[in-house]
Amino acid sequence: MEQIRSHTLRSVQLLRDAGVSDDDWLATVMDHHERRNGKGYPRGLTEVADLATVLRAADVYMAKISPRAQRPALAPKAAARQLFEEEAGGPVASALIKPLGVYPPGDLVKLRNGEVAVVIRRGATAAAPLVAAITNRLGKPTVATTQRDSAQAEFAIDSAVPDHGAFGRILPERVYGLLES
Repeated sequence: MEQIRSHTLRSVQLLRDAGVSDDDWLATVMDHHERRNGKGYPRGLTEVADLATVLRAADVYMAKISPRAQRPALAPKAAARQLFEEEAGGPVASALIKPLGVYPPGDLVKLRNGEVAVVIRRGATAAAPLVAAITNRLGKPTVATTQRDSAQAEFAIDSAVPDHGAFGRILPERVYGLLES
């Protein structure tokens, strides 16, 4: 616990050692685990700058969707819901979740037509991103990657794919090459 509680101090020192002298940047890193209710750390502040609050929300979200030794990763949709509840639907949670959408880039999803796809960017709505199909309707890997709009009924998302390991490493150029400039 001591390492966790002191990592903000160590992080600020690493930034200073790297030549960072911007006071806002350093304060944001120092205070990104503080909470306005005083239950944060390392100092138990009740007044926390907006930048630190935003960094905290992003940090919490990323921690939730990342596996840990004692627990598996949460699905991005569940992590977003938890963050939204923890922040009481506040503007910081909304500002983080809205651009990412319910299914953030890199998330694997199962489409209504049976394909598995990787999310490449937010679509017209938060729940209907643009995706790149990486399997066919039978779940077999494909050579070509096809862009799909999950707002279309045929390509609607049925569920997130919790086990990314089953698909191995997906080459970035395979899906990011589909992005329009």
